[in-house]
Amino acid sequence: MWCSNLFRRIVMISALLAMQTAAMAAFGLPGGIKVPDVPKIGGGISIPGLDGLLGNDEAPISTGFADAVTEIPFLDTYEPEQPLPLEAVDKDSSGGWSLRPGTYSFDAQSYCLHAGTHGPSKGEGYLYAPLRGSKADIIRAVVEQSANHPEIRETHVQQLIWGIEARTKLSEMPQEIRTAASSLLTEKQIASLDKGTFGVIPNNQLAPYLSKVTEPVRKALEFENAFRAKLCNPKLPFGELEKVAVLTGDLPRDKNARVVPSMRWSYNPDGYFIRFKPHWYAATYFEVSCPDRHSIVRDDRGRITEISDSQENIIRIAYDDGIAPTMITGDDAVKAYAISSIKFTSSVTRNDIPVEREWKNTGWVLVGLPNGKGTPEQGGGRISGLKGRYDEAVSLGKEFADTTGKARRSLDLKKPSPFAAANMTDMIDLSHLNAAISEAVAADAKDDAVVAWQAQEIIGAWQYVFKRSVNGDQVLVSGLPQALIGLGVIGKTLKGDDVTPLNPSKNVATPSETGRQRLEQSSRSTSDNSATGSENNDNWFMAWVRSKMQDWGFDVSSEGTSNGAQNGDSRGHARRTTTSSSSKRGGHSKFMSLSFTANTSSAPSQSPWDMVTVTVSHVDGQTVVGVRFTDTKSGRIVHLGKARAIGESANVRNSALDLAVKNAGL
Repeated sequence: MWCSNLFRRIVMISALLAMQTAAMAAFGLPGGIKVPDVPKIGGGISIPGLDGLLGNDEAPISTGFADAVTEIPFLDTYEPEQPLPLEAVDKDSSGGWSLRPGTYSFDAQSYCLHAGTHGPSKGEGYLYAPLRGSKADIIRAVVEQSANHPEIRETHVQQLIWGIEARTKLSEMPQEIRTAASSLLTEKQIASLDKGTFGVIPNNQLAPYLSKVTEPVRKALEFENAFRAKLCNPKLPFGELEKVAVLTGDLPRDKNARVVPSMRWSYNPDGYFIRFKPHWYAATYFEVSCPDRHSIVRDDRGRITEISDSQENIIRIAYDDGIAPTMITGDDAVKAYAISSIKFTSSVTRNDIPVEREWKNTGWVLVGLPNGKGTPEQGGGRISGLKGRYDEAVSLGKEFADTTGKARRSLDLKKPSPFAAANMTDMIDLSHLNAAISEAVAADAKDDAVVAWQAQEIIGAWQYVFKRSVNGDQVLVSGLPQALIGLGVIGKTLKGDDVTPLNPSKNVATPSETGRQRLEQSSRSTSDNSATGSENNDNWFMAWVRSKMQDWGFDVSSEGTSNGAQNGDSRGHARRTTTSSSSKRGGHSKFMSLSFTANTSSAPSQSPWDMVTVTVSHVDGQTVVGVRFTDTKSGRIVHLGKARAIGESANVRNSALDLAVKNAGL
């Protein structure tokens, strides 16, 4: 950093510059501002706490938009079908989750990491970035441990984080904040907090320094010092502190900031895909997609003929060889083929029979990794729009190579995977197969939950190949010699391949505008504060669950159930129930998600599932209800159903719910 050079000249100047660096990082002051030399103040006046900053150039939290390098525009149209609420999954010892393959949703308590800037705005996209900075490990520990201490208020956790970011002496903060720190941090971590911190600097001592610096630096230093004073004031209500730390109102658009669409997916190198939708700085909805292992089979022409996962969900594609493939002038590796049939075989059952669906003589697909030099014609008959598909393939090839490269470098993997070309071919071909199949099944997927869910199998396969391209070289790729497959080099299941660790505190939701806050995620639900932002009363759901599960042979009592409660009665109760409300796709959709897990001893022996999840969406004057029945032991989805009705009243919702259950085959 530029201040480190001055540090080596004069102790006084370096201390001031360290103050400036902290202010820039924590309070949004633009970098590169020239600070003039500061003359020595007569009389031996010193500023308490400056010595603690000497030699510490890195800000407590340095995460910025430049760290958000794994966004995936290709997944912008990916809307998971009925993600499972994370509240329905047991937490592990770290306070996070060890997740089976699938998609999940969560309304998280989140924390501001950028005091003095604006809160989230409607429609602005946030991307994943790792938590970085000199105090990142300590702040992560605070957030992680908060999951094990529900008695500690979210506001106290936030105030402690702000204090750490502002380099505030813990010993000078209010007693309740010090008490929270003693519960959330080890003695060693607490001892390290006072290294490189400030006390509150009296204005008469700070003023001589401020008179010699530029206006932006002066304002930042004054703000930081005033904010530290507020953090240390035991009588100041949190709401007053919040008004200073979280700005409201309009923020002039930064013309240099890149526009990021709302809810764009990013890849976390821990092995999952994540996207964010902040309600406010203290509450962020996020979704996670953990890809399953997939097998990809190709024929002797290199065309994908089968895709399957570990649950034996299978998509089979047959091609019409009566129609000659369309060639691409200037790119012999790429051809277009007409599709004769698409067949889904699902692990989901209806009336105890696996769901199968088939579509014939619809669509076409591009096959092969483009070199970008082809000049395709528009094509005709079954194969139309060839140029658009080819140009998209070229664009996606660049996007996939760029994103996988950045993600590998974030893991310090400098060299490309030895299977990089095969992986890239699979990702390109899967992306275009996804376009062809999505178009073919669109009409049926609108109201058939199983079709909509299994159509996303191709995205799951794409995510799996992407993950293995980034995280490991033993990826299940196609088109390689059988000798390698026979040796177990290809398709081998690596340790942990079926379990994905999710630690939300490793995810910082990061905006493109520097004037807005970075948001640290936690595994504490907003419902822990009884502030779901949705329906406050879920009695309708509980009444419906009891009635239906009794009909299905479960021993369900009507006693002792409550929102968020866990009950050990052997007859079966609501184990966890969560309500979530989120504005999605620019605010056009509102949904609520609820879950019920029966105690296994209450389930009839023949029941293949023990959890029911309900999602209720309101879209353009319609109510869309989805139901999902899951076996929590294996993670298998046993039944899926969906129904829609005009209107948004309780009666409309209940009618749609009954129809969704019928459509699920129950």
